[in-house]
Amino acid sequence: MTGVTFLIVSLLSGLVIERLFVFSENFWVRLSFSIITGTLISTWFVFILSYFMGFNKMAVVISIVSMALFDLSYRGRLSVRGASYMISLSHALIIAAIMPFFVFGLWEAADGSIKFLGNYVDISYHMSMVSSFVNNMAFPPGNPQSAGEVLRYHYLVNFQSAVLHMGGFSLYWSVQIPQLMFSFALTGLLYHFYKIILEEEGRIVFSALFFIGGHIGCFNVSFSAAGFPAPDTVFDITSWSSVREQMLHFFLNFLDITTNYFQPQRPFLFGFPASLIILSALYETLVRQNEIDHRRLFGVAFLTGLLPLFHIHSFLVVCPVVCLAALYMCPERKRTLMALWPVLLGVVQILLMMSGQRSAAYSGFDVHKLGGGINQMMVLNSAIIARLLFWIRAAGPALIFGSVSAYYYFKKNRDFSFISGSKNIFLMVFIIIDVFYFIAINFYRFTPNWGDSNKFFLYFALCLSIFMGNLSWTIFKKKSITAKAAIIALILLSGVLPMAVEDYGIFTRPYSVLFSACDRKAAEWIRGNTPVKAVFLTDNGMVHFVPSLTGRAVVDGAYNHETGSERPGREDAIGKIFSTGDYDLIKRYNIDFIVVSRYERGRFAVNDRAFNVYHKVYDDTCRGENYKIYETNGRSTEAANRRQPKFSR
Repeated sequence: MTGVTFLIVSLLSGLVIERLFVFSENFWVRLSFSIITGTLISTWFVFILSYFMGFNKMAVVISIVSMALFDLSYRGRLSVRGASYMISLSHALIIAAIMPFFVFGLWEAADGSIKFLGNYVDISYHMSMVSSFVNNMAFPPGNPQSAGEVLRYHYLVNFQSAVLHMGGFSLYWSVQIPQLMFSFALTGLLYHFYKIILEEEGRIVFSALFFIGGHIGCFNVSFSAAGFPAPDTVFDITSWSSVREQMLHFFLNFLDITTNYFQPQRPFLFGFPASLIILSALYETLVRQNEIDHRRLFGVAFLTGLLPLFHIHSFLVVCPVVCLAALYMCPERKRTLMALWPVLLGVVQILLMMSGQRSAAYSGFDVHKLGGGINQMMVLNSAIIARLLFWIRAAGPALIFGSVSAYYYFKKNRDFSFISGSKNIFLMVFIIIDVFYFIAINFYRFTPNWGDSNKFFLYFALCLSIFMGNLSWTIFKKKSITAKAAIIALILLSGVLPMAVEDYGIFTRPYSVLFSACDRKAAEWIRGNTPVKAVFLTDNGMVHFVPSLTGRAVVDGAYNHETGSERPGREDAIGKIFSTGDYDLIKRYNIDFIVVSRYERGRFAVNDRAFNVYHKVYDDTCRGENYKIYETNGRSTEAANRRQPKFSR
């Protein structure tokens, strides 16, 4: 009941804020706005309270009461009279293209297992944060995937799920309900962003098709035919299976944007629609008002400043746009304060995430040394040509046709005056910021996993799709049948057909198991029989039930390389413990329990005899799979009377 109440008052708070912004008269867009802003404000409220009184139900209840009082004080603004309930063709198209992956992507089966379609493996990492917040909350939050480390991640989306979990939702529903809400908000806000800029329905449809269907399948096939196949195989243009393999080969996340960006990456699923709110409100403040509404502009700046702990990439893109717009629109002192406000709020959060020890190779100017296609397509021994070919292949039509479309737009629209050229000013600033990050990610790694930088490019693709939709619709409206056929062919080949092939493959294959019923059974025993501060030794794969389902910290779990918590020699030490039971290493890493299951046996050479000296506290065979848990602080009676044996690899 507490979790349901929290969702309701968050949504109502979002509706109040929406009326203060006067964001839209379309009910579905208003609802989308309310989901994101209500979540943003309410989650921050609970988070700040938790810093002073701990994360518990009392903090959640206080936030509910405070937000309810806020809603009551503005109850007159909660009316939806006069709102339009119509869903346009373009909005319906966006919903149909995005929402099915979230409605059917994550599923709790009747036997208790959690299953998924698409690319939901990352959700295990996010669930570990949710479980850790609820079971073992401390400030600053600890990293459940690396015992003893501080959590340096944009984690507030997972904190919001933790609030729901604390409020009575199961772990599954505390994750799945926000996924459904945020994906719906994404569709409404993407539609609204295109609507206010492009206005005409045909241009919105074309832009949405280019953005959502911005697939690289046809470019993958083209490069394969030119002698640069993606995998190390011989490409056969006459074989459909070979063409399909090349078309859908994983290429640094540049395939279907829903399954590769929004579905698995929860912070981005929230951060992107939040950025659409900021960009849309900023555009309307700049373009559609005769006088600048400084209160509205301050609201935009405030929302921007709250973004980093939800998603830092989104903040880095929209913050410069907001600051430049504030400097341009506001007079003297007010201008400076408005421009500095999101920076000051954001820097504090960024410093919090960047603080503490990180691995030496966390970031750097070494993109040219990486694989993934940049240094593998070296032509004429030129790094510049290699980068150019990489992005032509990886970015596909968004980069090529989008850049051409932007050139023709600004060639035709050269008015940059404050009165009549504000739209052009906004688009120019947005594209300049996007180009800056596009150039930066060609040289600088922001994180160990270079592919994470692709989220910067997706904002570039969002901007370019505006120009692509505008130009393609202008050409399509010509009387020439050839022009119409060319545009339709471009849209089909550049994204719709490759995306349809990938989506068909996703929805026709059986569900994959994220956590089995046996995993959940073992996790339930751990939650009920081990201390919340206990440290576990487990496999370090992307999916493991201990951190994800119990919230207990593990020595070396998933994504430590990507988040900077990787430590030299730690994985080798873990392998040695599993093969020898080395007690000195166990003490060095403060290990309380050792798990031996199919996860550990699949990665390490487990020597069961090495653990006979420890007390086996759990031993269960479930559906043919064996789970054992040893307590290192409680050696067996037999082992206490003899010397610990030594085992070799």
